[in-house]
Amino acid sequence: PNRYDASLLGTYGSIQHKGHEIASLYIHDITITSHAITDAEAVVSFKASTWETFGILMEYYKGTLTMAIHVEFGFKVQNLNTLRINWTSGEMNIQKSAGEYDDDVGVNDDNGENDDEAQDT
Repeated sequence: PNRYDASLLGTYGSIQHKGHEIASLYIHDITITSHAITDAEAVVSFKASTWETFGILMEYYKGTLTMAIHVEFGFKVQNLNTLRINWTSGEMNIQKSAGEYDDDVGVNDDNGENDDEAQDT
């Protein structure tokens, strides 16, 4: 556990897909009390076009979606100076949850057939 009160200040960032910013994020300034567990809520605003969003969803359902996250924030412990931190992830592969269905978007099933076509036969 943390022994001192600490603050996250001015936290903002972006989510990128194929080098293009598709969302911005912001976290309100928060103080983490010593010896405590603290949650923070992020506000994420997506700004991808309709077709770009469709392409991202298709990559997600195919299991090929990759994204990168860039975050900048200030970290301050008690009365010490604020330390500004910039962090960028590498490309992260976003995996589909096990309980989701492929039927809704017509992606290929295990035998290579399109699910929508298989239902019509």
